[in-house]
Amino acid sequence: YTEGAFRDWGYELATSEFRTECITERESWILGNKEKNPDLSIEDNARMIDPGYDALTAEKKTQICDEVKSVLDAIWDTHGSGKWKDKVMVNDRIADSIFQQIQTRPDEYSILATM
Repeated sequence: YTEGAFRDWGYELATSEFRTECITERESWILGNKEKNPDLSIEDNARMIDPGYDALTAEKKTQICDEVKSVLDAIWDTHGSGKWKDKVMVNDRIADSIFQQIQTRPDEYSILATM
């Protein structure tokens, strides 16, 4: 496995086994954007979560819009309207970055799991 495969496996495990208790960082951006602006379109939400969206190929834009729609359809009822803020946040950081972050901003982390 590559590092990316382990990351993907970790996200898949967290969201399939602990869906009601967790949210990914990217999902929190999608829900947060929709909470701030309920009339936000799928494409505008995609534009907000992915820097450089406007420079992407049509295929990549479609993938990101599909992701936004999928997240909203799948977890809005259980995680939307701020409910996600009480969930375990799942994100990934490279090793040297996380060690600096837990020393300078420890209040942002409750659980640290390594693979």
